[in-house]
Order: sequence, then C-alpha cells, then structure tokens
Amino acid sequence: MRKGVSQPGQFLEMIHTLRDRNFLRFLGGLGLATLALTSLIAFVPLYMKEQIGLPVKFVVWLDVAGFVGLLLSCYLWGWASDRYGSKPIMITSLGLALFLPVFWFLLPRHSLLSILLAMIVGLLLGAANIGWALGFSRYLFVSAVPPDKRTTYMAVFHAWIGLVAGLGPLLAGRLVDMNFVPNYKILWFQLDSFTPLFAGSIVLFFLAIRIMSKTRPDGAVPTHFFIGMFFQGHTLMAFSNLLRHRWARDEKDRIQTTERLGQSQSPLSANELIEALHDPSFNVRYEAILAIAHLPSHPKLVDEMILILGGSQPELSLAAAWALGKLGDKTAIVALRETLLSEYPLLQARSARALATLGDRESIPFIIQKLREEKNSDLCVAYASALGSLRVQEVLPDILHILWLSRNPNAREELSLAAARIVSTEPHYIRLRRKLSQDSVTELAGTILNFKKALDFDSAQEKKLKTLVSQCVSYFARNKISHGIYTLSKFVHLLPLEKLDQTLVMLLQESLQRYKESEYTRREYLILFIYALGRALRYLHINKSKLKSL
Repeated sequence: MRKGVSQPGQFLEMIHTLRDRNFLRFLGGLGLATLALTSLIAFVPLYMKEQIGLPVKFVVWLDVAGFVGLLLSCYLWGWASDRYGSKPIMITSLGLALFLPVFWFLLPRHSLLSILLAMIVGLLLGAANIGWALGFSRYLFVSAVPPDKRTTYMAVFHAWIGLVAGLGPLLAGRLVDMNFVPNYKILWFQLDSFTPLFAGSIVLFFLAIRIMSKTRPDGAVPTHFFIGMFFQGHTLMAFSNLLRHRWARDEKDRIQTTERLGQSQSPLSANELIEALHDPSFNVRYEAILAIAHLPSHPKLVDEMILILGGSQPELSLAAAWALGKLGDKTAIVALRETLLSEYPLLQARSARALATLGDRESIPFIIQKLREEKNSDLCVAYASALGSLRVQEVLPDILHILWLSRNPNAREELSLAAARIVSTEPHYIRLRRKLSQDSVTELAGTILNFKKALDFDSAQEKKLKTLVSQCVSYFARNKISHGIYTLSKFVHLLPLEKLDQTLVMLLQESLQRYKESEYTRREYLILFIYALGRALRYLHINKSKLKSL
C-alpha cells in the first residue's frame, strides 16, 4: 500500500480507472477473448478424444503442435508489433482465432486424416495464442495504462484477467454438460454437445474484435492496412529480402537487396527502402528511389520522395519526380508544380511528365507555355508527351510540327503516341503500331481490308467504297505503296469530314500529307494515318452517317 493513501482511497482510485473509456474497452475486449480462449484450450482435448476419435497419445501431441506454432510465429508477431503497433496484432490474432472453432467443427471424425488436420489447427492455435498475448501485453504497457497511474490500473487489470480466466472453463464446462444439442448430422455437419461451445466462442471472438477495433491506435498503421500488406506483392520474397538487407555490407550487396525489395512490390519493404534513401552511397539512394516506385503508394513514401524532389541533388530529384508519377498519389501534385519552375530544365520536363501521369489538368496552361517557348527539342518532346497524355486538343498542331522537324526516331515515336492519345484511346494505336511497325505489306493490306467491316452505308456508296478498299489492298499487297496511298486519298475525300471531330480530321489530313512529302519513308505517319482513318470509320459506322453524294 502506498504511503499516505488509505485503503478506501485506493479502492476509489481503482474505481476511477473505469472512467477511462479506452481502458474500459480494452478490458472488455480482453475479457471476451480470454473467455473464449480459455474455454477452447480447456475442452478441445476432450472434444478430440470423444468426438473426433483421436487416441490419447495424439491428443497430447496437440499441445506440442501448439508450442511449435508458438515458436514459429513469435518472432514474426514481435517484429510486427514493434514495427506497426500492438492494435493490428491484437485484432489480426483474434481474427485468426475466430476461425479455429470452425476448423475444429469441420474436422473429419474417426479418420486418419483427422490427426494431420488436428495438428495443423493446433499450430494455428499456438500462433494465434502467442500473437494475442504479445499484442495485448504490449498494448497494456504502452497505450492502455498511463505511466503515472500504473499501480491502480494494473491492479484492476490483474483482478479482471484472473476473474475471466477462471470463469471461462467453468462456464464452458457447464455449457457442455447441459448437452442441449443432441448428436445429429445435417448433411456433412455433425452436431454434438461441443457445438454450442464453438458457436459461443465465435461470437465472443467477433465481439472482442469489434470492441478492440474501437480502442485508441498505438501505431501509424491501421489494422486493415496491416492485414492488406500480406496480400500485396510477393510477401515471401519481401521477408527473405528483409533478412538479406540486414546482412548486406558492401555497396554491391546493398544495391542488390534494395533492388529486390522493390521487385517484391510489397509494402512490408517500405521501411527498409526509406532507410536506403539515407544510405551514404549515391548509387544505393538512387536504386532505392527506383525500388520505391514499384511499391503501392503510401503517405510516408510520398513524403520521402517529395523531400528528395526538392533536394540539392538534381539526379536524385529527376528520379524522384518519375517515382512520384508512378506512385500515383495526387498529394504530390503541388510539389511537382513547384519544380516546373526549377532552375534545371530536365527537372522541369520530368515534373511535367509526372503531372500528366497524375492527371493534373490545372498545370496545362503552364506546360503549353513551356512547350511553345522551349528551344531544346528534347524538352519539347517531354512537354508534348505530357500534353498528349492529358489529351489537350489545342496543342495537336504544335505536336505535329515538332514531329515533322524531329530527326530522332525515339522522339518521333513518342510524339506520334502523343498525337494519337489526343484524338482517341491509346490501346488501339499501340495495337496497330505493333502490327505495322515492321515493313510487312501483308499486315498493312490486312488492316486496310478490315475497313470494309465499318462500311455501313447505302448500297451504291458502299459498293464504290469497297471497290476502293479492294484496289488499295491489291496495291499494298504488291508493295505499290504510292498507288495504295493515292487510292486511300480518294477514299478519304469521300468521307463526310464535317461530321467528324476536327482534331481527328487534322491528324488524318496532316499525316497523309506528311507521309507523301517524306516520299513514303516516315512510317510513323503511315501508322498515324491508318489509325486516324480507322477511328473516323468507326465513328461514322457507330453514328450511321451518310457519305457525300458521288
């Protein structure tokens, strides 16, 4: 007894602890879970012997299985509680325990398979039991009990846990003795005197989870996120690389483990990758940025990338801008907008690409301005690509102009994609490009031949158009490209272009004209022309427009 405090005073202090709502919820969830666990642990051996038909020597081995499950999982539970907090561990272990009565109820009876399955459930019981014990013990000392009132709070805790732990087997025994559920089989399910015990345990576990979920969080990770981490990416790969990360010493090993942590695509790797961002080696830090881009987005990852984006190392800032776009978190938009004003032109361009990936339409006017003022062709390509991703129709003439002037094959491909994105969906263009990227006249002729399917007009006009398509296919099949393009030009002139979106018309006419001017050498224009023509025919087919009178 504390000096200067009477016994009635101590009792009042213990009563006052019940005014702490969080502590009261904790005791409530703890009591329900303890009732369920103690009841099951006390009577499951009897159930295994009498109902499942296990020999006594195997019933004893169930305890061994429980200890094995405890040993195999205790490190994981401890690591997770230190890393993510106690509350997710408590609720996760209770969720695992909730399924145990179901598994016991469904065990086959008087079968050799029963022994193996019972041992597996015993392993799960041991894992759930130690997880629950570690979780609630850590939560008790870290969050539930105020440090200055530990004596009174712990007195209430020990009194409560002793009461419910003692009541659990007594109530469970009474429930089993009542035997108000006769031995009865419904389909494949065998009911017996233990069925109410299992059903009651499930209810108690469920209520315990509900109550514990309302307790005060003690970590930065909510329970649903903690559970979800084990179902994202490659969990086993992540765990193996977490161990390798701790043992990595030289730069080469640290780079390899950092790369593998990213390849796991698991949120479990986040802390180690953040640690790698502060490695003394530039190469490790750079690799960590690339690896983080493979992970699901999380606020702490985004915050770290934003810090690097605004840092003093342009190379890392460039990688961080790309990673922010790939993570897809729109909270990074403000930081990326600021780097549009960076003193480093490459960082401006990379930020524009990232903003386009994030769908930031408010930055469009500024990016258009940069596109029209920029003299560096490579940076112009970056701005054009960003605006193409955002499908800004007004810059299509600018993009087509840059495309005509460009001498870089890769830049031409990217500019062509930007133009295609503006007029329609990207997948159709990519599919067409893959077919026509090789100089295969057969693929080209087959693509043109498919245009007949979109011709749904009156009979006289349809006959004329189909004749032109057939002539064009014949020319392309004989590798007479110029004749085929001339025939397609006649085909296009018959289309009611005024019925189409004028952006599509611009792409259609410009790509055809430029392909002729290049003397049929700029294949990207051929692909754009075929793509635009296919989109135009599809639109006319869907809207059942009529052709001009011949």
